[in-house]
Amino acid sequence: MSDDRTQRTREERIRQLVQQLAETQAELLALTGGQVDEMVEEDTRHLIRDLAEYKRVEEERARLIAILEASPDMVSFSNMDGEVIYFNRTAREILGIPLDAELHGFPIPKGHPDWAYEILQREAIPAAMAKGYWRGETAVLSHDGREISVSQVVMLHRAPDGTPAYLSTVARDISEQKRAQAELMRIAAILEATPDIVSSATMDGQIIYCNRAGRRLLGIPDDVDVRTLRIPNMHPDWARELVLNVGIPVAIRDGLWQGETAVRSLDGRDIPVSQVIISHEVGPRGERVLSTIARDITEQKRTQAERERLLEESRRQRVVLEQLVAAAPVGIAVVSGPDHRYELVNPRFQRSLGAGDRVMLGSSIVETVPPVVAQAARQWLNTVYETGETVSVREYAVVGPSGEPTYWNLDHVPLCNAAGAVERVLILANEVTEQVRARRDVERLAAEIKTHSQELEKRVAQRTAELRASEARFRAIFEEA
Repeated sequence: MSDDRTQRTREERIRQLVQQLAETQAELLALTGGQVDEMVEEDTRHLIRDLAEYKRVEEERARLIAILEASPDMVSFSNMDGEVIYFNRTAREILGIPLDAELHGFPIPKGHPDWAYEILQREAIPAAMAKGYWRGETAVLSHDGREISVSQVVMLHRAPDGTPAYLSTVARDISEQKRAQAELMRIAAILEATPDIVSSATMDGQIIYCNRAGRRLLGIPDDVDVRTLRIPNMHPDWARELVLNVGIPVAIRDGLWQGETAVRSLDGRDIPVSQVIISHEVGPRGERVLSTIARDITEQKRTQAERERLLEESRRQRVVLEQLVAAAPVGIAVVSGPDHRYELVNPRFQRSLGAGDRVMLGSSIVETVPPVVAQAARQWLNTVYETGETVSVREYAVVGPSGEPTYWNLDHVPLCNAAGAVERVLILANEVTEQVRARRDVERLAAEIKTHSQELEKRVAQRTAELRASEARFRAIFEEA
């Protein structure tokens, strides 16, 4: 680096001057035989003292340069014409200037984007000229064209006569700080936009932050400082006990607690919430705070209550339906699946079709009815699945264990899903044995009556013929007389 060479040159020059002085003093002693004028000796002593002081100053300057070179901040000096005369190592690395390159009047604008140089010209340099320094945020241009945000201080240094001598500047890269600040602002915007309550409090319960949704739900006016509020005052009694005695201790121990509580607004309304409490550290000193996220579940609670009411009503209706199905005078069953397994069966159906007590939920028709009935039943059910239409069978005869037949009217009704596909089949079995027997008795009696009528008609015709013959004989006898 050119400054290192300059320093080495100055040290070498001082060493040479000291050596020349010693040689001159030796020559004088030799010429005068050891008798040197006191004035010359005094001048020599002053010169040696001045050279020693100059060396000390140069050593101080070297230490200062070493400090500047080791600084992680950008440090530079420029003359009053706007030309940079010194960059430290950090500045050279960021700007892409080789460490051993001469600056040759590097212009200040070259190291800044236009908007930053405008700030320097309009604000920074005039302020430094007026009061000695200026502090603010600008940017420098890296060697690859990137803008690097910096916190910059510009200072004016004056000559002994008070006239401006040069300007120095220290610029600290705050890119990470700006990114972190932008991230914090983004997070803050999210917290303010979320519909959930988000708040933080000190470990002794003093609230120090509450987002917009929290203020709205809790009824906290914008002009009220949330630091005047405390955690115990923001909950109804039962929730306060839960939060203070369970939630916060668990959060301190494990880092997090969640559960259902309630918050109380400033106007006395209790709002059920699903709450998360977090214990964490903030700030450079690692102070612990409590933060919470609470979601209003009023609507969920209302929906849950309505769901439970409907569920209870559904249970009640199901009980009534089961009672009605069980007491129905017809057999009722619901089957599903390729092997037609029972999902619902009433007692009347269990006694139908020769099933007896074999019908059990989950069993198939094949397992519960006689083979001849099972074969016919599978054919009817398959037809329902294939056509999607009701299959009705009238006066189907089933021979029971006693050998006496019973007669049934069977209806197989398709039960479809939302897409219109048959998922289940409702079977209605109505016994009509008595009706069939009554009808057959009527038919038998009608046949018997018909037979009797025919015999009676024959007898009447025969008797009529006999009477007509007798009448003819009497008429003939009468005519002869």
